Amino acid sequence: MECRKAFGVMMRNARKECRLTQAELAELVGVSPAYCREIEGGRYTPTWIIWLKICVVLNIDINCLQQEYIVSDLNEVGKYMGLSFS
Repeated sequence: MECRKAFGVMMRNARKECRLTQAELAELVGVSPAYCREIEGGRYTPTWIIWLKICVVLNIDINCLQQEYIVSDLNEVGKYMGLSFS
């Protein structure tokens, strides 16, 4: 699954666990509810600062995201260059 969409699914699940609406999350993060919806739907990629705010508000482990999505994406590309990331 594409990283942007996977993060959106993770964000939605974490938001529901925190019992927050999209509007409440948007207010806490400092974005519009429409932008929050687009991120959650996997249609927009947030800036790194918005991404970090979402992770903090929803208590998403950034290290987990790094290993699951970022490193796996790097390894996929890196295999063509003989590189491996951990």
